[in-house]
Amino acid sequence: MPRKKTIKEIKAVSGEGYCRICQKTLPASSFYEATNPMIDKNGLMSVCRNHCNEIFDTYNSIHNNIDIALKLTCRDLDVRYSEEALKQAQSHVESLMSKGKKADKLFGYYKSKLGSTDKSNKKLESFRFKDSEFENIINDQVEEDIDDDLVLFWGRGFDSIDDYIFLETELSNWKKTHKCDNQAEVTLLKEICIKILIIRNKRADGENVSQDVKELQELFKTASVDPAKANVASAGKSHDAWGLFVKDIEQFRPAEWHDKQEKYKDMDGFIPYIKNYIIRPIKNFVTGNRDFQINDNINVNLEDEEVVDASG
Repeated sequence: MPRKKTIKEIKAVSGEGYCRICQKTLPASSFYEATNPMIDKNGLMSVCRNHCNEIFDTYNSIHNNIDIALKLTCRDLDVRYSEEALKQAQSHVESLMSKGKKADKLFGYYKSKLGSTDKSNKKLESFRFKDSEFENIINDQVEEDIDDDLVLFWGRGFDSIDDYIFLETELSNWKKTHKCDNQAEVTLLKEICIKILIIRNKRADGENVSQDVKELQELFKTASVDPAKANVASAGKSHDAWGLFVKDIEQFRPAEWHDKQEKYKDMDGFIPYIKNYIIRPIKNFVTGNRDFQINDNINVNLEDEEVVDASG
């Protein structure tokens, strides 16, 4: 197996290179040293210096964050991300600016500092981008954006903020239809929500969820929220509600009200009050009549009482 080349051994085989973005052949001095010798056989990156820095500037304008912009640029250009090299590059930029000099090629400064900060830089592979590093960095960034109360309530180990939002929404929906008054009930509903999320994510990845569904059904039974028990509970509530309704009628309304509604049309005595204190004054005002006679007997025979229209 051939020996792997070092950074110093990679030299441009010619004095020119081709930029994929410019789509032009440019002098070798227009390119940074390559980090992927399997693709860039001439020892030069396949994107020129100007466009490497332009990619960084684009990401920086979108995210307004040098750290994130550099990570994304390194990912696109297959260059390893190093916090130490970034710190040195930023220090170099500050030094140039303090002297009144222009410092607009941060990626270039970073690329030059990358070799001096890596102690194992003999192998060119050490300068290539590593997905695992990037994913860990992005995950750390996501965790920083998640509210501490959410992490405290649901725990860690979820992939993104979307998972926490799903869990919160799911628990809120369960609380609308099921009792959740003590810690045991809250814990069981939380476990149900988490299991539903696991099933949801596994199905999205095309994995088998039969065992998870069985576990979810067991959780339903433990929490007494499976459909069979829910129907029995609902039936009991309906029966209780009907009983209270009948009791209310028996206590506050005559039982004959259903058959003799006309007789008991004014159980609270509103008709005499309306006639004496609303219709009579309005009639006096409109017609000029001087009817000041008030009948305060609310126990009059209501079958003989008629509500008179004010206009009549």
